[in-house]
Amino acid sequence: MTPDDESAEAELLLKGDRPEWGSDKSIRRAFVASQFRVLALIGDDLHDFVWSGQDATPEQRLAAAETGTDYWGNRWFLIPNTCNGGWERAIEGYQTPTREEKLRRKVEALIGR
Repeated sequence: MTPDDESAEAELLLKGDRPEWGSDKSIRRAFVASQFRVLALIGDDLHDFVWSGQDATPEQRLAAAETGTDYWGNRWFLIPNTCNGGWERAIEGYQTPTREEKLRRKVEALIGR
């Protein structure tokens, strides 16, 4: 697909489609950006925008999100995903807690304790 190819259709660029395409989406974003002008990013987690760090604390995630302050709501759009997300694993400390512990950590994270 090239920018001037009128017959080009939308394409999904999935991990594993090319040997160098793993879970880190930045490689696929760079591939698209090398051929197209990217106007906006839409995603449900921080790694969809600025960062592919694993096992980051909520504080590290916040610091990474703040690097794109001018983009949020302008060029970067976060959509909710109630079923999955690194934010949830981050507040759980990347553990597999009991249901009760999981709920307690979520409530504490939401009220800022």
